[in-house]
Amino acid sequence: MHFSLRIAALIRVKLLLFFLQTPNSRQRNVLAASTGSLPDLRRLLNLMEQGHRQPALFPPAFYASLDLSVVPTATELDAMLATAASRISLNQLLVKTAISLTCVCTIRSISPEALLDLWPCAWAWISFVSSYRDVLPDFQEDLEPQLRSIHRFMGSPEVASLVDATPGVRIVVGRVWVSLLNSPEGLGKLSDFVSRGKVPDWHVDEYIEGVGGRDAFASLVVNFIQRSTANPDLFNDLAGALAFVSCIASDNTIHALFLSHGIAKVLVQTILAMPESTSGIMPYALILLRTQLYTTGGYSYLNQALRHGLLRAIFLFCVRAKPAGSRPPMDLEPLRSFPITILLTASVYYSFLVHLEKAFLEIEDDETTDQRIKDSPVREEWRNFVDFVRECLAFKRTFDSFPIARKACDNVGCNVVAAKTEFCANDPDWREGGHRDICSRIRAYSFANPRVGKRDRAFVRALLNKDYAAHRGVILTSTIFAAAVGLEHDFYVEFTYPCGIPRAEPQSFSNHAVDLPTDWEALLKHFHERALRSDGKM
Repeated sequence: MHFSLRIAALIRVKLLLFFLQTPNSRQRNVLAASTGSLPDLRRLLNLMEQGHRQPALFPPAFYASLDLSVVPTATELDAMLATAASRISLNQLLVKTAISLTCVCTIRSISPEALLDLWPCAWAWISFVSSYRDVLPDFQEDLEPQLRSIHRFMGSPEVASLVDATPGVRIVVGRVWVSLLNSPEGLGKLSDFVSRGKVPDWHVDEYIEGVGGRDAFASLVVNFIQRSTANPDLFNDLAGALAFVSCIASDNTIHALFLSHGIAKVLVQTILAMPESTSGIMPYALILLRTQLYTTGGYSYLNQALRHGLLRAIFLFCVRAKPAGSRPPMDLEPLRSFPITILLTASVYYSFLVHLEKAFLEIEDDETTDQRIKDSPVREEWRNFVDFVRECLAFKRTFDSFPIARKACDNVGCNVVAAKTEFCANDPDWREGGHRDICSRIRAYSFANPRVGKRDRAFVRALLNKDYAAHRGVILTSTIFAAAVGLEHDFYVEFTYPCGIPRAEPQSFSNHAVDLPTDWEALLKHFHERALRSDGKM
């Protein structure tokens, strides 16, 4: 035990109080508090709140009141709750504990060595109160002091490491979390706590247990970022909140829940709300948004982000971007990659282009756009992005002028892709080649995924038709070359759109299942079988 916590240190306290000509009554208060006197502990708390000159001399009194040996077990708690007298005794014990923890949090000059000895005692009582709060009806202590007490021990690296390694700490923080959303001070301490470096999986599991489930955890995290954004005084703490979410292990289930609770919209609002002085946080928000949208199903939330100002947020980032070597430095990589890896890759979705067109026109119609972007270090990237968007929107408008296609044939030989209302004039293929069955399969699969609508599918067919016609010579050449160098199995041509740029590559049916989901594996196998039955017509 550190010397400053020993009862023997009270002799020094008594002598100092004597030399300071402290009244005898106050000397008795300090000494009596160390023996567990509740009235004297209250007086000592009042003394500290009034700004006593030597609060660092009082820890022995508080340490004695946090005695590990008197923390009730579950059996002892049942007995103490059995009678009115024992309930009063239990309540007094808990009040003494709360006062002692409050005083420990108030004294800023306690040495790290003393805090190392104080932590096991403090944690035992914090854990007890948190675990049995629901069966302590006479104890009306708020939840926030529990986090304040834990936060007090995070001031030095040695003690913080001990707290980090203590099982159950994040369960308590999770229980307190919901009560802190309306407390600026509590949100600040919460941000400090959760943003401490890496976040192992077991830390996340504890948060989830404390909060009450994965869905509740995702909701609280999104609300945490939203509340921090809404309060200008908390913008500096916002970096901690974003770092915490970024450090969570790659778990698509958690990310999907974040998206379902609106994290894409919240992150966009965060970037738009940032004052000039906190622009350095912008890259963290954009990286986090990019990570969320990379997950399965993330693109379906891209339209939501666009409706809430994603393009304006990216443009604002471009305007505030600082050149290399500036102070403080700003990471421009997210700004350079986000429009390409997320926005341009999504340009194959008609529904996305509808929202992009509206957002893009808002920026284009602003007469100050060119003036604001002219000195940005990423102005060329922005202009290249604008040129690509114009090309995409030009094709969208062409597509909008097409006759409405009720149905379209997947048979490239029928020449009605996205331009006619008939299926196909190839009756043998329709009746005998399995055409009817395969079209039914495509529709069934598409309807199982409501994020991709009929208009999206029609747009993709038109886009494929356009790109195939534009690059037919190159595609045929690469196909012939691939067959010549050893494609021993039947093959097909796979179209992909990395960063919005079409790419067509011959692929063997022997290895197509490596990168395709199970549903598409069965679908492609059916295509292959049908192609063989069509005697070269497909």
